[in-house]
Amino acid sequence: MKYLFAPNTLSESSEVYALKIILDSEEIACSIRNEYLSIALGELSHQDCIPALWVLNDADYPRACEVMEAWRGSPVFFKVVCS
Repeated sequence: MKYLFAPNTLSESSEVYALKIILDSEEIACSIRNEYLSIALGELSHQDCIPALWVLNDADYPRACEVMEAWRGSPVFFKVVCS
């Protein structure tokens, strides 16, 4: 299992879910960690409560990075994140 992505802030956590959907469509197994820790904000640090996306199979990691970079560079990403 390898770490792939976490947003900078909790308000940007939708990016994790959007990317997971894309990776699932590419048949790249992944998991979201810290998904429900926002309720512990205050008890845990802000950084510990942000959802993070992990690739389950190490062999899929390079392809997952390619997919993520293509997604982040697409006009759709900027429209969703910047609007």
